[in-house]
Amino acid sequence: GYACMKGLKMGDFAHNPDRLTSPLKKIDGEFQAISWSQALSEIGEKLKAIHSEHGGEAIAAYMGNPISFSFWPTTAMTLFLKAFGANKLLHPAPRIVPINLPAANACLALPTTKCFPISSTPSY
Repeated sequence: GYACMKGLKMGDFAHNPDRLTSPLKKIDGEFQAISWSQALSEIGEKLKAIHSEHGGEAIAAYMGNPISFSFWPTTAMTLFLKAFGANKLLHPAPRIVPINLPAANACLALPTTKCFPISSTPSY
């Protein structure tokens, strides 16, 4: 069988002692942990202020690999942006897909194989 390196290493990622488990806010030049409630409230207020002053064109979102290749997260983010009248949803597909699908086809001779890089910033 086949298992990708991302899947095999997910436990290392999830249990890494340096993994962030709460939002951080820069206060007096230092990052300090804050509650999720405070973080979401402050982010919401800032988004409302940006939207009020500059409109939906000033709001964008980025979804990285692999979540941007899933249907529901992309749909939810699209609906979130539409609530602000925004339409800028950025993701790695334009950089990743054109490189990996031809490579997968050439290496594995499987036209439906989708191989995505372990790094979010592939080197070509």
